[in-house]
Amino acid sequence: MIGEVILKNKLFSGESINIEYKVEMPKKSEKYMKTVVAFANGRGGRIVFGVDDKTLNIVGMNPDTIFQTMDSITNAISDSCEHKIYPDVTLQSIDDKTIIVVEIFAYMKIIEKWGTGIPRILRECKEYGLKKPELIDFDGDFRVNMYRREEKSKTTQTTTQTTTQTTTQITTQTTTQITTQTTIKLTKNDHEILQVIQNNPALSQKEIAMELGWTVDRVKYYLNKMKKQEAIRRIGSSHKGYWELLIKL
Repeated sequence: MIGEVILKNKLFSGESINIEYKVEMPKKSEKYMKTVVAFANGRGGRIVFGVDDKTLNIVGMNPDTIFQTMDSITNAISDSCEHKIYPDVTLQSIDDKTIIVVEIFAYMKIIEKWGTGIPRILRECKEYGLKKPELIDFDGDFRVNMYRREEKSKTTQTTTQTTTQTTTQITTQTTTQITTQTTIKLTKNDHEILQVIQNNPALSQKEIAMELGWTVDRVKYYLNKMKKQEAIRRIGSSHKGYWELLIKL
């Protein structure tokens, strides 16, 4: 009972700049659409259907079609406004009669509230050297697109270019090397030494000579020749190092 009294006091204080009564839903929505737009552009308001606007007597709405009526009101308001307005349509029971209360939010007031932070956003972005934010309105919804520092993008591009350049250089060097390697003409003796090295890279010149049954001078000759051809190279000292093949057998 107390809640009903409060509701009555809230809804039936008489027509004013933010409340209007309709005894029934008009057949043409234009008859109350001007009120909807006025409320949205002002401080908001309520349209109460099922109440006589002259006597404030509660007439109520037809219970058999009341939900269809609610849908019709919601669709009419949403479809008729260029900036979509989404009303809050509810049912209220007073004195055993059901009425429809349409709450229209203050569209301009909401935008105004959102807008209070926009100058600050623009100012902060400018101070930090960021690109100016993009403000977008989506049929009543609002979005702010913000962007990262352009310097980071340039750094990324530079890094990418450097990496690409380095990769290209390495690829070019490798390709050149392989091309060079493929042009090396190897003799039968070269292949014999390379095969020994491939089987045991840690062998010394003397050990290679013993493996092949050659003299050490003969082994030195072929090793030096293939080092100049970049077919092999020695890693480390002559006693503790190892041979590395630079070509494929």
